[in-house]
Amino acid sequence: MPKKILTARTLQSVVLLCCLSIAPLCFSKSLYTLRDEVQKIWQKKCIDCHNPNKKEQNFPISFQEKDLVESGRIHPGDAILSPLFQSVDSGDMPPKHPLSNPEIQLIEEYILSLDHGKAQIRTPQTYYQDVLPLFHKRCFSCHNRSAKGYKSLPQFDTYELAVQWSKAIKDSVQKRRMPPWNNFEGSECRENKETRFLNSKERLSILDWVDQGTKKGDPKAIPKRSPIKKVNIKTDIIAKMERPYTPPLTKTGDNYQCFILKIDHIDKTKPINPYLLIKGYEFTSTNPNLIHHALVWTFSSRRSDDANKIFQEFDNATPEDGWDCINDIFVVRKGIKRELVFGWVKGLTPKVLPKGTAIKIDNRNTVMVAQIHFNNTLIKGSNHTEVRMELAGRQENLNGLVWHSVGYHEEGSSMPARTSRVQKSEEGPLRVLLSEIASKKPIGQERKWAKVYGTLGHMHYYGKQVELSYKLGGKYKCLSCIDRWDVDWQESTYFKTPAILNLDDPFRVRCVFDTTRWHPAMGHVPTSPVIIGPLAKDEMCLMFMLLSYHQSKPH
Repeated sequence: MPKKILTARTLQSVVLLCCLSIAPLCFSKSLYTLRDEVQKIWQKKCIDCHNPNKKEQNFPISFQEKDLVESGRIHPGDAILSPLFQSVDSGDMPPKHPLSNPEIQLIEEYILSLDHGKAQIRTPQTYYQDVLPLFHKRCFSCHNRSAKGYKSLPQFDTYELAVQWSKAIKDSVQKRRMPPWNNFEGSECRENKETRFLNSKERLSILDWVDQGTKKGDPKAIPKRSPIKKVNIKTDIIAKMERPYTPPLTKTGDNYQCFILKIDHIDKTKPINPYLLIKGYEFTSTNPNLIHHALVWTFSSRRSDDANKIFQEFDNATPEDGWDCINDIFVVRKGIKRELVFGWVKGLTPKVLPKGTAIKIDNRNTVMVAQIHFNNTLIKGSNHTEVRMELAGRQENLNGLVWHSVGYHEEGSSMPARTSRVQKSEEGPLRVLLSEIASKKPIGQERKWAKVYGTLGHMHYYGKQVELSYKLGGKYKCLSCIDRWDVDWQESTYFKTPAILNLDDPFRVRCVFDTTRWHPAMGHVPTSPVIIGPLAKDEMCLMFMLLSYHQSKPH
């Protein structure tokens, strides 16, 4: 077969085709083009309400940048902090004519373009004086050479490496993909503690540094900076699988397997107390990409060894380690108390609990069981998991914490495929919503109040937003919201000040999904309805709450 030779004309055609197929990488639309296209959206879908005769919510009638900026509806160059973008991205606006994903992306690109070209007139930024302190504060806890579980992340802890990665850094920071902090940061929700979120000034400093030519600065005049915040768990106890486990190949790639965890006390000189007070914990896995999520439960019985015997029977009934337990973990017999104590999802880092708190585990007649959801669609192999725990010691005044969840639990209900916005929500008294996973039993009346220290949202690949809110004065007020869901960066957050909640107050958990998205495990966009269910190809709508229960109102 004769070789085909690329002439100048055919080469030009190939380049043109490449540019058309990946247009955003080859060229970007001008501000003037974007303004015209956004104006068309405004005229078509917004003007019915936002017109001189019907001014709603003080929204500016003029679509000039000056008016939008002065009214606070747009933060130039920062779509995520712009109320205009938040309202259309969440689907709240326009209520009569929902925007398509391409229209939302146009508005985002328009807001980003408003800051284009202005970097040169601001204060010059240098690596050592301006950018390195920000990397140190917001990035190096993950992007460092010893970060556990993040070995594939690029390292840019030298000036030369930062310059090498500068274009990628700019793109990630400009679109707020990095640092990976997806919780909503605004006065509408409860303030989070120790976030990785870049404020507008920090973000512009990094963007300006790249746009101004990645200037080096003076390496001998680095501003004083605080040490990198790394969470180090002092290991007092290890709960671990006895041996590695290789999940079988299944049609969907899913395997829910339960394991009795063997508990090793590292310091043999310390007395083993009847109650373990856990102040910090860390999941370690030899193959974390094989795990979709993991939950660790304790089962304790009033009579000696009852709980252990039940789960030992489950284990002995199968030839392999552990047992298939997509449902068996929820089988609780009379006289056996079950408690969810830990969980792990992609992106979750080691945790030290808030000061003055601990997870309390009854060490008498108790068995610890890990339910691990494996999915080997994308990666194969074996896995060995451990949970390393740090003890708080004997302190009677510690608040005992538990992880309980609220969510949309209508398993088997479906969402239409190829739909850019699907909403699922659940409303009711908090004590009813706070039923444990797969259990409809509400929190008992002996508990009146909850003190909530933090939250952890959980959805799958089609998730877009999840919000937990409570009714105050007839309107729902946000407690916690993840407005830019990313399944690979799920992180629990602590509130700056715990929330004191009455268990009888009405609450709502609301999730928004986008089933037009490509699913990596399936390799395509869904063509059939998406089910609310336990498999990786399904969806979930959960918000876990780290809390303590009280009979009287806590301080």
